[in-house]
Amino acid sequence: MLARADQLRQEQVTIGDALLALRQGRLGTCSACGEAIAFDRLKAQPMALRCLRCQASAETR
Repeated sequence: MLARADQLRQEQVTIGDALLALRQGRLGTCSACGEAIAFDRLKAQPMALRCLRCQASAETR
């Protein structure tokens, strides 16, 4: 039950971050390197804030 609540909270944060990026006109731009996020990535993960390279790097830290 607690794990599900944590997952839902994280999803809320992700959605909030994506909405902020949309309002600021930076949705589709990687928040880490500033490069454009590939269309296929955005199609699969519409709320992605990092390109695949930067996301993979963040996950290995």
